[in-house]
Amino acid sequence: MSDKKIEDMSVFEQSRWYALLEAINIIADECDARGKNFEKIKISPLDVEKYIEGTCDIFARKIYEERRLQSPRKNMFFDLYHISTVKDDKMEMVSI
Repeated sequence: MSDKKIEDMSVFEQSRWYALLEAINIIADECDARGKNFEKIKISPLDVEKYIEGTCDIFARKIYEERRLQSPRKNMFFDLYHISTVKDDKMEMVSI
């Protein structure tokens, strides 16, 4: 197993790890609620895989959104067309 950091993972890899972590947390919470020992239950790998497949796209969208918000380029439209904005106290002016 490699010692890959989260920052070095692709969005796909990261989203699958988050989905796996959430699946394990859901199973653990359900065990606690039912008074079962997590170590003694049988976990179906196929069910966990289905959960990951069904939720990793949700995590990917969240990761993309988080990266977009952290990026210094907030508005790709303005960057694409080389439009700059100048803020004044009373209004915002756009120059092309």
